[in-house]
Amino acid sequence: MCVSMRIRYICASKTCRREVETEASDKNGTFFTPTCECGSEMKRAYFAPAFTRLSEAEAAERFGEFVRARKR
Repeated sequence: MCVSMRIRYICASKTCRREVETEASDKNGTFFTPTCECGSEMKRAYFAPAFTRLSEAEAAERFGEFVRARKR
């Protein structure tokens, strides 16, 4: 199975900070870390998790869906 996704990298150099978006695929199970034009290693961009507050009814409904899915 071939899975591909878009991954955004940011240069680790504080003076450069160039951003690059690449198409990554795990055809052979390996991912590579690109190197910036300035020579520094690039790191994956960080995205903070997004949390939403659920009412008690919504939480109970989602938990019920989770339990039903696990029983299959």
